Amino acid sequence: MITAEIVHNVYSIDSGPSTGTAFTININNKQYLITAKHVVSDISKNDEIKIRFSGSFKWEKLDINLVGDSLEYDISVLSPDRILSPKTQIKPNMQIAYGDNAYVIGFPFQVSENFLSNDVKLLLPLPQKVTIASIVNPDEFDPTKGKDVFYLSGGNGGNSGLSGGPVIYRNYGGLSKYFVGGIVTSGISIPKPLYGKDGKDTGLRYKYDTGILVASNISIATSIISKNPIGCPLN
Repeated sequence: MITAEIVHNVYSIDSGPSTGTAFTININNKQYLITAKHVVSDISKNDEIKIRFSGSFKWEKLDINLVGDSLEYDISVLSPDRILSPKTQIKPNMQIAYGDNAYVIGFPFQVSENFLSNDVKLLLPLPQKVTIASIVNPDEFDPTKGKDVFYLSGGNGGNSGLSGGPVIYRNYGGLSKYFVGGIVTSGISIPKPLYGKDGKDTGLRYKYDTGILVASNISIATSIISKNPIGCPLN
């Protein structure tokens, strides 16, 4: 079950050339907005993006400061000019094992679930249930990526707009709480041949979605924050 504390921390964002997903985390009484670097690749240190909140279907302008980013891991950390999410949040933690179940939450192709109940209309991100397919990057698809990249199977890697969304999992030890363990950065597709009516290879290729998503460890984002803790104060 996807809880309200997850839904109200995930946003659809538009940086101009790109749209995607972002989510908030609170660290040391400050709030940060996390997304994939390629979603906000053109922003400067002090800039503006557009964001859609769960209670509204309209794009709103949001002033942000760039806390830092990682080109290697495709992560950007932003500081919003105001508090976006409730103070109670899912915490960043990466205590997950190979074969565990998880969810990726986001707005693929900017599609959302429009929930209407008691005249309350909510914009909800779409969840995808996935399996942790690797913890350490096996380097098969992209040897340039570091050890803090992991793969998720069962998702739809071709879903543009999902980049920047959180990887959510439940730690069944103790209180069985949800944690955010990573950030979705891309999907893996491979070229497949197109055959003609005669069964022969036309020489043309199309992108085949493998169903494998690529994510980066949430520790990369928290490390960026520790070096420049300029998030929006919660008090």
